[in-house]
Amino acid sequence: MTKTAWVIALALFATPSISSPRVANPQDIALVEAQIRHDLTVPGAIALSDIVSISDPISSGDLTYVCGNAARSREEGTLLSIAPFVAMLSNDPLSKQRTVNLLRIAEDDLQSEAARRICTEKERFVSQVNDAGTEVIEALRAFSSADLFCNAVGGEPCDQRQASIDRLQTLGWCHGGPSGPRSSDDWGPCEDRSK
Repeated sequence: MTKTAWVIALALFATPSISSPRVANPQDIALVEAQIRHDLTVPGAIALSDIVSISDPISSGDLTYVCGNAARSREEGTLLSIAPFVAMLSNDPLSKQRTVNLLRIAEDDLQSEAARRICTEKERFVSQVNDAGTEVIEALRAFSSADLFCNAVGGEPCDQRQASIDRLQTLGWCHGGPSGPRSSDDWGPCEDRSK
């Protein structure tokens, strides 16, 4: 298969993971591509497409999810597969380096659906948070920080976490499960939770 035919095949078979894409930073794309190359055992070319970048507003820009499709081809150019991927990029506070955690590269239909769902849910959550405004963002940041310390040491951080939970509920936000909130992503507008 020629390089042109391979690109056409990629365009025909790749499906967008998310309906309203955000442009990914080129350095993040390069880091994700390098991590995918490192993790895959089949030699040959990798081409990324349909890339979407989702910045987490709770993390003040330190955490970004990058989703898309990774197409693999053999060295001679024949297309092997196209698989959705999800990567999480964060800033390492000690080294000040951008790190990549490849959360999933799909190997079958079930994993493909899971990768797409992760991206879709993350984008929905980020959209809801951004629409809610700074008061909700600050309350979610306070919850996230207090939750981390409460789980580690208990005491006063747990009181702060409860105050954050009360504040979020006053703002019309509820957690998703009966066991209580496990992360910032468990929160959403209460009207969405009642459906």
